[in-house]
Amino acid sequence: MPTAETDEAPLLRARARGEIPADAGFDVLYSRYAPLVRAWLGLRAGSTFEDLAQDVWALFHDRWQRWEVRPEMLQPGARPVLSFLFQSARFVLKAHRRRAAAAPAPLDTMPAEPPDARESPGRRHEAIDAGRCLALARRVLREDELDLLLAKVAGLSAREIAVAMGLREAQVDHRYRAALRKLQSRLRVAPRGGRRD
Repeated sequence: MPTAETDEAPLLRARARGEIPADAGFDVLYSRYAPLVRAWLGLRAGSTFEDLAQDVWALFHDRWQRWEVRPEMLQPGARPVLSFLFQSARFVLKAHRRRAAAAPAPLDTMPAEPPDARESPGRRHEAIDAGRCLALARRVLREDELDLLLAKVAGLSAREIAVAMGLREAQVDHRYRAALRKLQSRLRVAPRGGRRD
C-alpha cells in the first residue's frame, strides 16, 4: 500500500494542474529517489555509478519537463516515475556496458564509504550483511534476474516491472521466485557449518 512518501499521485496531479513548477516537482522526486537510483547503479556498475546516475537524472529531467499524466498513473500504488527511472537506469547501464566493451575498463570497484559514527554497530552489521548478499547476488544471478530482484525490492509492482523489462506480467513473480531460490541455494549453510559464500 502506498504511503505519503511513496505515493506519486498527489505530485503528478499538482504537476498536471500547473500547481507546482516542473523544477520544484523534479527536486521532490530527486530527493525521494536519488538514493535508490544510486543503489541500483552502484550495485550494477561499480565505481562509475555516479556518472551513470547523472545520465539517468538528465534523461528524467528532460522527460519531466514534458510529462503527461494519464489516468492510470493516478491509480493507488502506481509509481510511473519510479518505473521510468528503473527503465532509464537499465538503458543507461546497457549503453555504458556497450561502450565499456569497446574500451575495457574495470567495473567491479565499489567506492568504500566510511561508516557513519552515529550509526549503531547493529545497523552497520545489517548493512554489511546486506552488502554481502547483494555482492553474492551480483555474482550468482544473471543480469535480468538481478534487475528483477532490485525492482521488487524497490517496491515496483509486477505490472511496472513487466513494462520496464519487456515481460508478461505473469512472468514477473515466477522469475522473481526463481531468482530468489537461486540466491537462497547459495546462501544456505554448508554441511560442515561454513557458509557456501
